Parts: sequence; structure tokens; C-alpha cells
Amino acid sequence: MFIVKYMLGDKALELIKQLQRCDYLNPIQDETMREVFEEMKALFEENQTDVNATMTDGSNQQYHAAIQLRHAILLRDRRCILAYL
Repeated sequence: MFIVKYMLGDKALELIKQLQRCDYLNPIQDETMREVFEEMKALFEENQTDVNATMTDGSNQQYHAAIQLRHAILLRDRRCILAYL
């Protein structure tokens, strides 16, 4: 369901690929970075919602895979942004 809504780290990876293609430093891609930060914020907020739902209903395990996937995407986005900077 959320796969359609998010880029799943594609924009962050695009920043790294663009950096590798150039022999010189380009100006920082503000718009692309903003999109990555917005994606990260949305992923974090959804994770918080799911974690809170899991905490209130301790036996509910249905959210764990989605939480782990979103967390992995957040880590990938962060690594790409830091490498780009």
C-alpha cells in the first residue's frame, strides 16, 4: 500500500548517481533534497503511528514488517544524503 506513495529511496540514490557522473561539484540540488526529506518525514510519522498501535495492542504483530521496511528506507535515505553532502 505505501509502496505506491513513496519513492523508496529513489531520489536519494539519484543524488549519488548524479554526483558520480560529474567531474566537478554541481550546486546542491535543493528541490531533490527537499523531496527526500519530505519522504523521510512521512516514513517516520507512519512508523510512529504503527509503533504506537503496536504498543497499545501488545499482541498485534501485523505492523512489524512494514515498520522494519520503512526503517530500512529511512537509513538508506540518510546514508545517501550524508554521502551526497
